[in-house]
Amino acid sequence: MLSLIFAVSEEGTGKSVPSFFRHMSIEAYIESVLGQGEFDDCFLVDLIEKDRVVQVYFDSDTQVTLERCRKLSRLLEEHIEEHKLLPENYKLDVSSPGLDRPLKFRRQYVKNIGRKLEVKVDDEKLEGILQEVGESEITLRIQKSKKEQKEITVSLSAIDRCKVIPSF
Repeated sequence: MLSLIFAVSEEGTGKSVPSFFRHMSIEAYIESVLGQGEFDDCFLVDLIEKDRVVQVYFDSDTQVTLERCRKLSRLLEEHIEEHKLLPENYKLDVSSPGLDRPLKFRRQYVKNIGRKLEVKVDDEKLEGILQEVGESEITLRIQKSKKEQKEITVSLSAIDRCKVIPSF
């Protein structure tokens, strides 16, 4: 698949790579690196390309370290330059999603068991402590009053948006 996409790039002709193929090539390369070797517990969360800026958000079942971000950034930079996927003066940002970005994958929920979440389902916002993550649902403990708590189960497919609420 990568060689087919690179063949479309028309290297040496001065023509730029169409953005769809460029995006797919960068994403395919990231996916090929993540899940192997020192990135064996990592996965791509989001790839955003706008103008000359490429933002890569990846997560891990354990921890995303600064060193992992640096290594992935270097590998991706070499790939982009080798295949001339972006103009010379592009900006590449590689990081973990951070607390301000929503949870998108079941793996991210598992990592956040015991933390407080804000979950949007339809027009309702729920706040609670993540108790359990099943194959297709999560269980939240919601504080109804000072004395009353309630556990509710929410289907992952029903969640419109979910963010971790930081505790200080």
